[in-house]
Amino acid sequence: MELNLTLKNHCIETGIKKQSEQLIKKYFKKNITDDKKSIIEVQIDALKFILEHADFQKLRHNYPELCDNDETPVKIIIPDNYFKIIIMCYNQKISPPWK
Repeated sequence: MELNLTLKNHCIETGIKKQSEQLIKKYFKKNITDDKKSIIEVQIDALKFILEHADFQKLRHNYPELCDNDETPVKIIIPDNYFKIIIMCYNQKISPPWK
């Protein structure tokens, strides 16, 4: 599963928080199917995991392109094991450092 986000005027951590908020709003819309709700639940759970376990200070230090750049495209690849989540930025695979 993959999630796309854009870092415009904020860092990766804020981008993930914003994406999570958007998914929660989408989840509670009237016309959403149960299948889509299931997918959104996994996405929200994965983003929550990243927010709770990733060391964003190290991540921003090691990858300045994840800090407040102008519309940096980012893709988060979500496997079954969340500790193996990959952040793709400019075709670079980044494994988040964990706390």
